[in-house]
Amino acid sequence: MTRFRSLTDSLLTQFALVELALLTAFFLRFDFAIPQAMKLPLLWAVLAWAVIKVPVSRLFGLHLRLWRYFSTPDLRRLIASNSVGSLGVAFLVAIACPYSFPRSVIVLDFFLVMLFTAGAGTLVRLLAENRTTGVDSQQTRTLISGAGAAGLTLL
Repeated sequence: MTRFRSLTDSLLTQFALVELALLTAFFLRFDFAIPQAMKLPLLWAVLAWAVIKVPVSRLFGLHLRLWRYFSTPDLRRLIASNSVGSLGVAFLVAIACPYSFPRSVIVLDFFLVMLFTAGAGTLVRLLAENRTTGVDSQQTRTLISGAGAAGLTLL
């Protein structure tokens, strides 16, 4: 049950961050006042982003990571996932969008989703480290040098 809940929470968080980035991109593109003519393209984009970006992030294994151990390899996968997802969305918009769609939203969304997802991972890691290494902690700090991925498993 815990594993399923963690997986569901991870997918829902990813979905929320992707959609938040899309909405923010639309608001930035239209100076925080989305015109009536852009409401249907926005609704279409919300559905398209969910269909493309969330499964792409799952293919890259982003749902399997524990946010409190967010690290450089996770950031690399995040960049690759967001790049492929944004290219997939751009392709879908070019081929299948029945509305006039602002291309700048795709570019803004790419940078915003990168910022939001990497920021969320970094924030969770900082909070987890801060919680485990308080000022009054009696734990002995240990440096593991040259252990690579095997050293991570000791943590």
